Amino acid sequence: MHRFTPGVLALTVLLASGAPASAAEAFPVGSIAQARSNEGIPLAVRAADALRMQPGDAEKIANAVPQSFFAVMGERMFSGELIVRTRDSTRAGDKRAASDRIAPIMAVRSDFVDEFVVKVPIGMSEGELAGVLMATGDYEFAHPNWIVFPAATTPNDPQFALSWQHTRIQSTLAWDITQGSPDVIVAVCDSGVRTNHADLAAALVPGYNSATRVAQANGGQIDDINGHGTFVAGCAAAIGNNGTGVTGVGWNLKIMPIRVTNNTNGTASLFALTDGARWAANNGAKAVNVSFTGADAQSNNAAARDVKNAGGLLFWASGNAGSGFEGVVPDLVIVGSTSSNDARSGFSNFGAGLGVVAPGDSVRSTNISGGYGNSSGTSFASPIAAGVGAMIFSANPALSPDDVQDVLYRSADDLGAPGFDNFYGHGRVNTFKAVTLAQVYAPRLPLPVAESFESQSWLDLFENVSGAAGSVDDPDAPSGESALELRGSDTVQTAPLAGRRANTSNSVRIAVRTGGAEPGESLEVLYLDASGAWQTLYSVPASGADTDYVVHEETIPSAFLWHGVQVRLEARGSDETDRWLVDSFEIGPRSVQGAPFAETFDTGRVSPMRWANNTGASPALLGTDFVMQIPIGVSVETVAIPIVSLASFEQYVYFSVAGDGVGEDDNLLVQYFTPISGWQTLAAVNGSALNAGQRGFEFPVPFGALASSDFRLRFTSNTGGGIFFVDDVNVGTNRLPPANPGCSPADLAAPFGTLNFFDLSTYLGLFNAGDPAADLAAPFGTLNFFDLSAYLGLFNAGCP
Repeated sequence: MHRFTPGVLALTVLLASGAPASAAEAFPVGSIAQARSNEGIPLAVRAADALRMQPGDAEKIANAVPQSFFAVMGERMFSGELIVRTRDSTRAGDKRAASDRIAPIMAVRSDFVDEFVVKVPIGMSEGELAGVLMATGDYEFAHPNWIVFPAATTPNDPQFALSWQHTRIQSTLAWDITQGSPDVIVAVCDSGVRTNHADLAAALVPGYNSATRVAQANGGQIDDINGHGTFVAGCAAAIGNNGTGVTGVGWNLKIMPIRVTNNTNGTASLFALTDGARWAANNGAKAVNVSFTGADAQSNNAAARDVKNAGGLLFWASGNAGSGFEGVVPDLVIVGSTSSNDARSGFSNFGAGLGVVAPGDSVRSTNISGGYGNSSGTSFASPIAAGVGAMIFSANPALSPDDVQDVLYRSADDLGAPGFDNFYGHGRVNTFKAVTLAQVYAPRLPLPVAESFESQSWLDLFENVSGAAGSVDDPDAPSGESALELRGSDTVQTAPLAGRRANTSNSVRIAVRTGGAEPGESLEVLYLDASGAWQTLYSVPASGADTDYVVHEETIPSAFLWHGVQVRLEARGSDETDRWLVDSFEIGPRSVQGAPFAETFDTGRVSPMRWANNTGASPALLGTDFVMQIPIGVSVETVAIPIVSLASFEQYVYFSVAGDGVGEDDNLLVQYFTPISGWQTLAAVNGSALNAGQRGFEFPVPFGALASSDFRLRFTSNTGGGIFFVDDVNVGTNRLPPANPGCSPADLAAPFGTLNFFDLSTYLGLFNAGDPAADLAAPFGTLNFFDLSAYLGLFNAGCP
């Protein structure tokens, strides 16, 4: 429930009654509605009309990007003004230019520093003006001059003053925004809850006994058998402002009792805890709390994933042994304890998997007698953190569990060493900061994602677009009739993604077609890491030739696995005549390599998804064709190629080789591997048979390897300093190479470079098998005399 604070109420009355000019002018100037009415006029033009332009400004602001600002009910509202500060490092002359630029809209100047209040011109929004000013490079910041309100709501519960935890986590300020939604349930997986406690009874919803696996609605017992659960429940959600006892983190939250034990000493099995948590989430609980030991058990994070999949977030006490624990549990919020002076409680466990800390040292809550008391332990820090999580769900119901976890961590007050540390995790929870951030937080897009660019909905995925990047018609696009086109230095960038839901079995995959791009130019695929830096995932290089669509794919690295990761496609080193067409953009499960295996290196990369132990090998251009160069002493091998399902067919290994500086004393050793045989020699290509032109080689897979689910190839360069170039590696049933290296289209079999019985035999085998590769003449779609005649014509013509 939201209430008007006195400040909001007074402001509302002021506006409704015809406020004095000084107050009323704070709102209509530069409103979003007026900015929209001028959408047809370029931002740079509107800015030039409002500012006193300085030399070079036209170029600087030509591509200005509006900044994003959001008002928050009960905390801040737009005033139609910005606060602007020039950079401290700016030279005196540039400082004068910076202040002169904004002189026409200046309202106030600080008496102490070069900081100004400027009015947002009619026809612009705060974000647009800030974007223009920041594009000049002269200002440290430019942001709204927010209208803020003094507010501190204090409940009338007589023992509120004894609950020091609310001061530390700024509960009173948070309650000005929300006291917790009655639609949000906190589940307490514990010893039960006293059902007639005056500060809990009205908040209870039907629960479950996971020890007996019987729901309360079917007779399952949820009354507190020990007292622990009643205290935990009060920490999270004791009813507030009811003139009775204490107040939980959320006044109006609902409490779901999940009794996990029938033992009077309170002990419970781990399964009863995790299964009770799953029941709670599947029955509507948003924040699920477990205040037991065993936080770092491997099954707990799996249970946390289950809870997330059902729409909730699982919290677990770190334990009270004062010791460290192992492991990182990204989906589980493990909570440690702090004292009233924000120090780690001496009993609180710690480790790399710690999520946050919360007050847990002598906190006050409800007890099983129907009264109140104080107690210490991470058991009570955890439900306070869970209560904050429930408040985040209340403040923004659109958020996913991953979003709520991210807001919880981002809004925590940093304690101990700067940033994350093993003793305080991401910091001590702060309810006010959490609900404030929750209101402006944009929900992350869940993975997997897939985009074919067939409609304007692609802009829902790619929120930032620069230059002229856009969807264009392309009948050859693999996933439809359209593709994304980038020219020059165009970029597109995804909205923030729910990267925490990904894993290293996922990949980023795109199909790319180039036109007019020269060697040295590329399309970069980058991702934003947790530190805010853009990292290259892979580069799509240009070969100098126009290409068909080529699929580029790379496994995502561990640094990708954080909530808020973004992906950017960036044309680099190109001009407006170059075209990069992108289709089938996907982030999700990576492709599974199987037979047939075909590698043309048209991606311009030696991908670790396809090649293992490839250190030292690199792509190279032979003309406009990408190949793999293997210097002296380097070995590269394929990933496993499961050909067991094709064991009843003949299998062939095909590849083409060229050489540079290799002779009769040099060879390229080709080996195959199966788990039974180990590495065995398939062939040794002698350097004397090679030159700069490619030559194809084909060998049958040995019979003993046909049933292998882990067949691999390995190429090893044994030279005195030359380089072997390998291309068109193929393992499968089709004896036709993916790119014919022979002297003519009729040159289908080794030895390539001459036409003989082997070529004719290969074609007749394809023809008799009904293979489409033998379909050389109209009417296409059927094999007949005309196809055979066409091949014989090519064969009789010989090599040129």
